[in-house]
Amino acid sequence: MLLDIPPRLQWDNGNGYCGETALQSIALFYGAWLSQGLIRDINKGEFLLQRLSPDDRRDPIRTITRFHFTYNEWDWVNSPQPQFRYFCRWMKRSILQRHPLMFGIFLPGMDSNDYDHIVPAVGIRYKNTNEYDPDDTLIYYDLYVDRKFEGTLSEDEMGSTRKMISRQMNACDGRIPLE
Repeated sequence: MLLDIPPRLQWDNGNGYCGETALQSIALFYGAWLSQGLIRDINKGEFLLQRLSPDDRRDPIRTITRFHFTYNEWDWVNSPQPQFRYFCRWMKRSILQRHPLMFGIFLPGMDSNDYDHIVPAVGIRYKNTNEYDPDDTLIYYDLYVDRKFEGTLSEDEMGSTRKMISRQMNACDGRIPLE
């Protein structure tokens, strides 16, 4: 299944506009064009996947709601540990329901604890619709170049920890956090 979402390139300014560009891509799927700058303005700063603290003015859920999106947020607080397989199954189910999503990846040479970069998932190749399958292939954009990336959803190929990614210089297309 491949959703009809064209590739986008993020603005490169400071920390970049990856969250804004991922949301812009999803909005285009639904027929709405949102400026990366407008998304950042409404969010009161950089669009991240969640608030960093209770007093963080940047609130992605408020921003998504202001744009009248309906959404299904990954329940990272209550999901069993380790979350990688559950998260991959959740992503697959979302895409199969034709609900595009954004997720965080680690990149080599960076140092954030939770994720370094936000990207939109635009498709999946699969055999079983309801179960985690390490042979499923996720299709996404990295927002740096105008092409699709594909990763097999196994812990070995697409998963990583912060420590592991620093040793995987060939992982330039990113890895989903294992923890």
